[in-house]
Amino acid sequence: MKTLSLAAATAALLLAGCAAPGKRLLADDALVRASALEAAAGEPSKVKFKIVARLRKALAGKQSRNRAYAVTALEDIGPEARRAAPELMAALGDEDPFVSAAAERTLIKLKGTAPALAGALLSPDPLLRSKAPEILAAQGEAGVLAVAANFEKGSRELALESCYALGRLGPAAEKAVPALARAASSSDAEVKAAALGALSNIATRARAPAPRRCWPPCRRRRKRRWKPWPPPWKTLTARSGRMPAPRSRPSRRK
Repeated sequence: MKTLSLAAATAALLLAGCAAPGKRLLADDALVRASALEAAAGEPSKVKFKIVARLRKALAGKQSRNRAYAVTALEDIGPEARRAAPELMAALGDEDPFVSAAAERTLIKLKGTAPALAGALLSPDPLLRSKAPEILAAQGEAGVLAVAANFEKGSRELALESCYALGRLGPAAEKAVPALARAASSSDAEVKAAALGALSNIATRARAPAPRRCWPPCRRRRKRRWKPWPPPWKTLTARSGRMPAPRSRPSRRK
């Protein structure tokens, strides 16, 4: 029985190895998926794009198991996974918390998804609209430049949302200062006010001093030297201004 089961497992692995890389990435066996991902990482870009196309279909499908396998593979397959940005953004609201968390990590890792995320600032989905600025901030300079490019698209609402997003980033949005300066000279009063507010927020946070640490203590407590209490006769003398009369010793009779 053991020999038959071993032979069956070997045959399954051989069949999985002969299958297409995209299909193996969706296999139930974790070892097959790991080997397929390692093999896909060394493939040329044309092959990777075909694999990504298959993973996009699986991520948009109804089976939660395939969605989890697909988003895990997209996280590690490389920059070619940027083509799956629409499916990854839709997966942020997935009912499976593993899929939604993995989709967020993948979007942060893939800098090429920044333009799609910057355009999602006007998304009708409230979850995506709230998550997009956070992911763009985590992407660093690529996310900031993508948001700054929104001012060239001619949309008033997109320009307003971009100002608000850059203002929340603070000094991290320094690369977007030229675009905000151009928006501050706009004829639209609301866009102008939002751009000025973002510039003020960036400059104010940049000038803010670092908080001073209180440990070890900045102020050393002075040691108080306690003086002994004076004897009562000195207190009475200080109050009355005269010395008390000396006491006479009683004489001892022999």
